[in-house]
Amino acid sequence: NLDSAFFSDQSNRDQLVIDSVSVNANDRAIMSWQPTASGDVVEYQVYFNDPVLGWNVVDVVPVGTPFPWEWANSQAGDRAEEFRIVSVDSCGNQSDDQIVKPHKTIYLRGYIDKCEGVAKLSWSTYQGFGKDGIQFYRLEVQTTDAGGNTSGWNTLYLGNDDDTAFTQYNLKNNTEYCYRVRVRDTSGLRTSTSNIICRDAEVPQKSRILYLAQVTNDFNREA
Repeated sequence: NLDSAFFSDQSNRDQLVIDSVSVNANDRAIMSWQPTASGDVVEYQVYFNDPVLGWNVVDVVPVGTPFPWEWANSQAGDRAEEFRIVSVDSCGNQSDDQIVKPHKTIYLRGYIDKCEGVAKLSWSTYQGFGKDGIQFYRLEVQTTDAGGNTSGWNTLYLGNDDDTAFTQYNLKNNTEYCYRVRVRDTSGLRTSTSNIICRDAEVPQKSRILYLAQVTNDFNREA
């Protein structure tokens, strides 16, 4: 005998995991995640936590698109940006976005105090690895002198998960300083990089002349 029925798929139990979110040289957020193991998933939806609108879809990424994904409208050079990722199957079912751990970029900011001749830097914490999952924050610096000679990236400071600020002393005049922050998780396999900021050190040179601020005369002294 024959029997027939309509096939119906009403659920998507996909559980996606974000590897990391970083900021590239163009100040745009880039993200990679573990590909879906479900055979009927056709696309991913990227959610961004807008400061005003809250969570909303900002991009649809077809399955098989090379990683990392880059958000064309990102402003990660001016703010920290938080993301989630879900999958959608061929029947239009979306995976649960609440079980996806969101990841948030590091936002680095800073300025040079010309009077003191120091650079004051601070950054937001990376969110996604978890507080106990961060091995270190590494502040790196690259310099370009007046002759146009550029150094490589060098470690300026290595801090733990509670360190979010640093002051650099002894800046050289007429030198450009570029900074970035990198974080690594405790497994040593996942990293994230902040935006890059560059500042010109037009700092005054310390005077070699000693000035007397006050002079007094004792008229009772002996000749």
